[in-house]
Amino acid sequence: MAVWRLNTNDTEEDPLDDGGRAPLHDRAGVTHSESYLNKAQRPTAGDHIFSHQKGVGIVAYGTVLSDEPTIVEDPEEMYYEDAASENQLEILWHYVLPEERAVTFETVRKVFDYDGGGMQGALTEFGDEDTLPNLIEAVRSNARARIDRPEPSDVQPIVESKDHHFNLAAIHSALWLFGDLAATPTAEETELAAEALVEYFCDWGPHRETDPSDHFRELELPEEELTSIFDTWTSDISVALEERCGATVDADTIAALGREIGYDSFPDLTHDYLLNYLWDTSAHLAELDVEPEAERRDDVSVFSGALSELPDEYIDHWRERDTADQPINEIRVQLLTAHLNGRLHPNKYEKIVTEVSDAHENNVMRSWRAYTVLGGAYYGLLGPRIRHHFTRLSNVLRVAVEDESLGSHIVTFQGAQSYLNQFGWLALYPDGEGTKHKDHYQLFLGIKPNRVRYGLHIGENVRDSDWRSFRDMDSEERPSGVPRISSVKAKLRQVKPEFDRLNTYGQGSGEETDLNPAAPLNTTLDPEEITGLHFPATMGETTESLLQKIQAALNSDNHIIFTGPPGTGKTELAEQAADQLLDADDSPYTGSHLTTATADWSTFETVGGYMPARDGDQELEFRPGQLLRRWKRNGHQQNDLTVIDEINRADIDKAFGQLFTVLSGQRVTLPYETYNEEEISIRPATEEDAPKPGQESQELPISEYVVPESWRLLATMNSYDKTSLYDMSYAFMRRFTFIRVDAPPIPDPDDTDPSPSDFLEGYLDGWSDIELGATDEAALGVIDAWRIMNGNEDARSLGPAIVKDMLGYVQALPLEDDDAIHKAVADAVVGYVFPQLEGMLDRQRGDVIDALATAGRIDEQTVRRGAAEQFRS
Repeated sequence: MAVWRLNTNDTEEDPLDDGGRAPLHDRAGVTHSESYLNKAQRPTAGDHIFSHQKGVGIVAYGTVLSDEPTIVEDPEEMYYEDAASENQLEILWHYVLPEERAVTFETVRKVFDYDGGGMQGALTEFGDEDTLPNLIEAVRSNARARIDRPEPSDVQPIVESKDHHFNLAAIHSALWLFGDLAATPTAEETELAAEALVEYFCDWGPHRETDPSDHFRELELPEEELTSIFDTWTSDISVALEERCGATVDADTIAALGREIGYDSFPDLTHDYLLNYLWDTSAHLAELDVEPEAERRDDVSVFSGALSELPDEYIDHWRERDTADQPINEIRVQLLTAHLNGRLHPNKYEKIVTEVSDAHENNVMRSWRAYTVLGGAYYGLLGPRIRHHFTRLSNVLRVAVEDESLGSHIVTFQGAQSYLNQFGWLALYPDGEGTKHKDHYQLFLGIKPNRVRYGLHIGENVRDSDWRSFRDMDSEERPSGVPRISSVKAKLRQVKPEFDRLNTYGQGSGEETDLNPAAPLNTTLDPEEITGLHFPATMGETTESLLQKIQAALNSDNHIIFTGPPGTGKTELAEQAADQLLDADDSPYTGSHLTTATADWSTFETVGGYMPARDGDQELEFRPGQLLRRWKRNGHQQNDLTVIDEINRADIDKAFGQLFTVLSGQRVTLPYETYNEEEISIRPATEEDAPKPGQESQELPISEYVVPESWRLLATMNSYDKTSLYDMSYAFMRRFTFIRVDAPPIPDPDDTDPSPSDFLEGYLDGWSDIELGATDEAALGVIDAWRIMNGNEDARSLGPAIVKDMLGYVQALPLEDDDAIHKAVADAVVGYVFPQLEGMLDRQRGDVIDALATAGRIDEQTVRRGAAEQFRS
């Protein structure tokens, strides 16, 4: 499957009135090349294609529908004049953008790393499948520009059209994600488009009148009648969206939405809609759950707007129900009748509740309140479609983790007797006979009003006191978060191996190893296993010499802090050393964990603290922090290596508190207790902790965490932020070996052993994505800047990673002559070098800027202007 770009045939020499866009509105694309049919490579059915308008940018994205073009010679059937013939390609254009929202070529080049030259040529291959999602998203993002994100409220407006009631909030949510669509359905496509509108957005119609719990059936109507109905639907929805939601969207866009969903053109986008609409529905239900005293609204009248959206046929269904021995439903029926008569208010509500309770001679409202009573009656309208959405997501996630044998348990914001709440979720679990989701570890998706969470969860019947520390979830939160199905699928794939292991062996069994926490570390690190790092001869340091230092520190019972300038490979070196320790045949480690310190860290993140025991509970329980979870999981001893990147970002005293004592090899008692009031302690391992021959793995006491003798902490620290060193206590510091990973000295221009280009070549050998040659003018300009930074005592040295970023940036810019090259290098200096100069004394920084500005291959004006803007006082 290829990706193509097609010109609209609009040129500066021969401009067209419509910019050559006419074919884009007719499912067509045009080329004039007489040799088109002889091309070995040309678009075929299923290929992706973008349309480019000269001087404007990308204005359309579509899918090629046929292998062969139609050759048109009749001027009446041609789109353009002054041509002997046209090759007309059949293309389904999903998006057609107005000129002001076109994706500019500059955006394509810079953001998507497109290296195919300019936009010359009528038809060329464009990008590849790796860049395709980004290109589509760029077009779609511009197509969304005029459709605002819907804000959940206490009403989800509904429009009635031809006996079908469509949820405008759902349609608005879908349009916000899909954007302005262009692919209006043909007559042959109308049936699927219409069925998609009903399946995804219709809350009531003829299909539910015979079975109110039914959600969707295929439409069985003659084509002519269906087309007429579909046109009426899209027109009525368009008008109602503007009146009720303030969204100006024409009927063709609504029709195109039905077509794209019906034909599953963008499955991930459809599933994004399901996810985001469910999230908005959770927030909508929360808007109905008022606190009368705080919000000055009573919890009965707040439902007036929501109830006003209910179709009469739906209310009739409720009023015809048999409510014998169902007092809550009896109350609901009377409340709906009062609503129809315009008499639903708090006093009427209380009167109905009292009368029904008296008739049943007990308090029928025990555990019920106005929200759950009225909400149950209201939610019945949305319920079947909500369940459909959850079920679709469940099936999608089963496929994503490549395990369709998994069972699913779905809770759709509603419990027994239509008891309404705002928490909807689904759990995937091994579908064994006689077991339920509660008996298993789960692949989980949970939706609450302000947060969506997904990942590895633990069923109620397999939880122990430490279960929360083992849960592995990611989340999106309001107001800025936008949950994406791609993120959910990626997270569930990530945790699937652990999900399988736990459901096979259970907590603390099956795969448990004979871990000896008392055993010392005696390891050997292999320089040949270190990849992607280069230490040139100018450093006087080699991979082997660095590993010898690391090995000596680890075998001497020390932890390590790697120091040095930014970009020197400290984190990569720490991670690769940890990988070797973990992968060794006799490794004492059960895993490794990488995290980045932040200024917000406290002992809550590292040691732990109290958290609510269950959602909504007042009771608190101790939840272990990141480091304690490295030593115990599910009650069993662990020994996970820990890598902390940029440890200097954290306030050492605030973040590591009691761990000073632990890292000094002493026992410490934390200011926390277990649920049975035992004090929680951390202690170093002793010989008593060594496993006895034939002894099975034993659970540790809930109150105790044991630090294995071989456990190691590897951390990194940028040398320009080394002031944090002095916040460490001596007892803490003496447990660390500080290993410097320096920036390399750069050869002078006249040096020959090595020359600047030979020096750079050593790095380029490992940087496969850098296409500049070591002797290219642009590369030499970057070396000049690197030499100034690493050779000036007032400057701050740069590591190779920053230089690699500079080279990647420069090669993405136009480099047609020396002036352009020197400006590109200067832009890279401003973007990547200047941030390293923050916090310097003005005089020192000024000297460095002068040296950079007067280097021959760096444009002086760009450097001076950038410095004036960034460092203005």
